Amino acid sequence: LALLIVDAAKRLDDAVKHTVVKLAKEQDHRAKEGGQQIPVILTLNKIDYLEHQEVAINKAKLLSEILHFDQTFLISALHGKGVQNLKNYLMSKAVLRPWDFHPDQNTVQSDYDRVVEIIREKILKFL
Repeated sequence: LALLIVDAAKRLDDAVKHTVVKLAKEQDHRAKEGGQQIPVILTLNKIDYLEHQEVAINKAKLLSEILHFDQTFLISALHGKGVQNLKNYLMSKAVLRPWDFHPDQNTVQSDYDRVVEIIREKILKFL
């Protein structure tokens, strides 16, 4: 399951389009290889910033021309609008199975690797 979250209040920039095209290519590759398709869910967030929901709907239609989405959700994470529908959908798709890790375990990375990642992140912010 892939969940693509797009800011509905901003224009569809090249990064979003590139991501959708990349997902579409992956789906095409899987289809040619006879592999199982990955369900892709489109979520348009920040709908509370829009005067008309048609703006978000048009963005969803435009992205759907590039890639088939199994489901589309319009949400406002800040105000919780539509979030419960998304949660319910995700819970309906969740597979009941034992946990791979203990609930207290946050990561499999060593403390050293975590520190290296944090430093790398801080350095990249300055570039």
